[in-house]
Amino acid sequence: MLAIQFLLQYRIKLRDAKGHLIKEIRGKPLTARLRAGLFNANSTFESERMDTEFGNTPSLKHYVGKFGAAANIIRKAESRIGPEWTKRLRASRTYSGVSLKDLAVTLGVGELYATHYRVSSWAVHASRIDFYISFDAGETTLQLFPDETYVEPFTGYG
Repeated sequence: MLAIQFLLQYRIKLRDAKGHLIKEIRGKPLTARLRAGLFNANSTFESERMDTEFGNTPSLKHYVGKFGAAANIIRKAESRIGPEWTKRLRASRTYSGVSLKDLAVTLGVGELYATHYRVSSWAVHASRIDFYISFDAGETTLQLFPDETYVEPFTGYG
């Protein structure tokens, strides 16, 4: 949802989580064309990061170069978006140059990020492993998904 909004908005002025404007990059306004370029560049940078991680992991070194972007493609992406946007994307590890939380605030959906996104991400990240493991009377239970105690009952519309 954030990516689609980021790409399709007519005009965007990036803000931080507190709502303060983030300084624009001179000569590189956030046009739809540039945002598409940022999105594509971030995909290239993500491939590069994966390749680097493979290279730093002995058991995965044989995968280096199989999935990562070639150096010339990385340089083209950097050239298209410029050095300042390259620096922002690399630092944030996102397609917008800001954190997902900041992007959500920018797009006016900060509350959705704080509630729906953060809570639903627990199901795919180990940050809330307590949702999946319980210890009762010396017995350990591993669940494949959170149980119904974490789901609000439907009380009707309105």
